[in-house]
Amino acid sequence: MYISRIYAAYGADYQPEDLKKKYGQLVVEQAKQIAQEKGVIYPEVDFGGGFSFSFLQEALTQHETQTPLPDLQAWGEQLAVTFRSLSRRQLHAYPNTLKVLKAIKDQGGDIILLSNAQKGFLTMPEIELTVVLLIWTKFIFLSIIRSKTTSRMVELVLKRISLIQKIR
Repeated sequence: MYISRIYAAYGADYQPEDLKKKYGQLVVEQAKQIAQEKGVIYPEVDFGGGFSFSFLQEALTQHETQTPLPDLQAWGEQLAVTFRSLSRRQLHAYPNTLKVLKAIKDQGGDIILLSNAQKGFLTMPEIELTVVLLIWTKFIFLSIIRSKTTSRMVELVLKRISLIQKIR
C-alpha cells in the first residue's frame, strides 16, 4: 500500500494488487532480457532506478504531476530503503554474534559480508542499526554480476579474494 502511494506521488496510479501484478510481469520481462544479454541461466533483476522507473512509465492510469523525479538510481535506492523500512517487523543480530565477530577481528581476522542480496535491498540503515558495520572489513555483493547466486559462484568469489586457501 505504501509503495503504491509513493508511485502516485510521481503520477503513476496503482492499487496495491495491481502494483504486485505489474512487479511480477516486469521481473519476468527483465529476467528474459538479462538472460539473453548476459548468457546466464539464472538472471538476477536489478531492482534499482531503471526497474523502479518502469512502474512510472507503464502504469495503466496516470495523472499529471509537478513532482520532479530525481536521479533514477538514487530514487530507486531510496525506494528500496523505504520499502525495507516499512516492511521490517524486527531487526536484531543473533545472540553473541557481535561478541564473536569482535573477538575474531580483535585477533586480526577479517570479517567479510558475502551477500547474495542486492545492494539496494541490503540497506545500510539496517546494517547500521545492528552495529555490525563497525566490525566488518569488507562487503561483497554477488548480485553485481546479474546472475542469481549458486554455490559454485560463491566458491569462485572466495577463491578470487583468497579465502578458500585460508579456510582449507
